[in-house]
Amino acid sequence: MKSEIEFKIANVRNRRIMSLRYMTAGFFFINVYYSLHFLMQKSWMILIPVIQMLLFSICMAEQYAFVKSGDDQIIKNKICYEVSIGISGLIFLATILKPQLTMPFISNLIFGLSILAMIIAGKVMILIKIERVIKRQDKQYKPMKDLERLYMKGVKHV
Repeated sequence: MKSEIEFKIANVRNRRIMSLRYMTAGFFFINVYYSLHFLMQKSWMILIPVIQMLLFSICMAEQYAFVKSGDDQIIKNKICYEVSIGISGLIFLATILKPQLTMPFISNLIFGLSILAMIIAGKVMILIKIERVIKRQDKQYKPMKDLERLYMKGVKHV
């Protein structure tokens, strides 16, 4: 049976990447919607959301491993988000040039570009969060290490 301090350590590890986990799931499901749309149109553009879904699946697997292990590195998340930001930037440019190719379900170009800009901004914010976690500069890192030191000393309750 786990002690109180072990539960607290696991809780803090989970909080370190909580926003990352929720945003990754959100981006995954946005791409599910996007891919279903292109599937119904029988368009080759379905490759874009499918590739992004694969990237976010890799991210989710690494996030799960992060919470369960003692490793602080989420390098695959960093790489996947960098690639995803690049893909989103290309979609943004393609939408400016030929909106019906990338976003045929959006009738207002400005609205569609605004949505894409918000998605890119969200991915950039998550990339900043990933950098903080990798560099151990996130605000949950120190409390987690303090709890781990207490656990190593044999303390069962805090």
